[in-house]
Amino acid sequence: MRFQSGGVPVRNMKQIRRLILAIICLTVGCEGVCVAQSETAPAQEAPGGANVKVIVGPNILASRDGNFYHAELMVAANPKNPKNLVGAGITATQADGGPACKTYVTFDGGYTWSASALPEQVQFGGADPQVAFSPHGTAYFAALAMVRDEKGRGRAALHFYRSEDGGRTWLKPADLGGSYDHPQIVVDKTYGPYAGRIYIAVLYGYDYSLGIFRSASSARMTTDALSPAPSRSSTAAVSV
Repeated sequence: MRFQSGGVPVRNMKQIRRLILAIICLTVGCEGVCVAQSETAPAQEAPGGANVKVIVGPNILASRDGNFYHAELMVAANPKNPKNLVGAGITATQADGGPACKTYVTFDGGYTWSASALPEQVQFGGADPQVAFSPHGTAYFAALAMVRDEKGRGRAALHFYRSEDGGRTWLKPADLGGSYDHPQIVVDKTYGPYAGRIYIAVLYGYDYSLGIFRSASSARMTTDALSPAPSRSSTAAVSV
C-alpha cells in the first residue's frame, strides 16, 4: 500500500477531501464551496449524448419570518413554470411557540420568497406539511391540524388546500377528517386515464393502518385503505 505524507492511503484522499469540504460547509457556509465544486466538475453525459452540467447557485435565505426552527421542509416545482416553487415547513409560529405549518413561494427560481400563514394552522397548530403541483400548474398543500373533537380530545385532522395562483394564496381547505399521521402526497402527471389524480397516503388507527385518499373523476376526495378497510369513509369536495 502506497502512502502520501502523513501516512494517509492514496485511495482515501478523495474521501478525506469530501469530508473537509463538508466541514467547511458546516462552519463557514456552502455558497463558495458548492459553486466552486460545480464550476470545476466535469460535464456529465445524459442519455442521448447531450452534455449536462449542474450549476449550484448561491445559498438564499427563503424564510424571513423569525429566528425559530423550520422543520420537515418540502418543495415542489410548477411543471408549467419551473421558476415557480412552493415550499412548506413546520415553524414555531404559534403564540405559545408551538408548531404550525407555513408555506413559502417564489416566482424567480428561488431568489426571493414570500410566506403564507394558513388560518387553521395559526389557530390549531399542525405538522407533516406536503406540497405538490398538478400537471396544469395548480398548487396543492396538505398538512395535519391539531383540532379538538366534540369530546374535547385532540385529533390530527388532515386539511387539503389548493392554489390557483402558484401558491401565492390558498383557498379554504377541504377537511378530510382525522385522526391521521404521516401524510404523503403525489399527483399523477402521466398522460393516462388518471392524469391529474391526487393521491394522499396516510397512517390511521391504533395499529397505524395504511390508507389512501384519492381524487376521483367527480372531483371529490375519497378514502380507500390498502389494508385493512377504513372504519369510516371521509369525502370532501376538491376540484382537480
